[in-house]
Amino acid sequence: MNELIRIPQPSAADVLLAFDQAELADGSWTIYRAAFQKMLDAGVDHTDAGHVGHNGRELRPHEKIALCSALK
Repeated sequence: MNELIRIPQPSAADVLLAFDQAELADGSWTIYRAAFQKMLDAGVDHTDAGHVGHNGRELRPHEKIALCSALK
């Protein structure tokens, strides 16, 4: 029997907490957190790669880079 294994996805609050706990330079922390928050404010589901990718087309290049780095 093929069973699909579900991997729990972190909540937005978990991701924001991870930013707070990460050893990032203040400038990086601010940029990453702002990019992620902008995505959330736009109603993007951070656990849906397709939705994140679609939202990425609306971002300026430096925001796109920050969001990719933040989500990694």
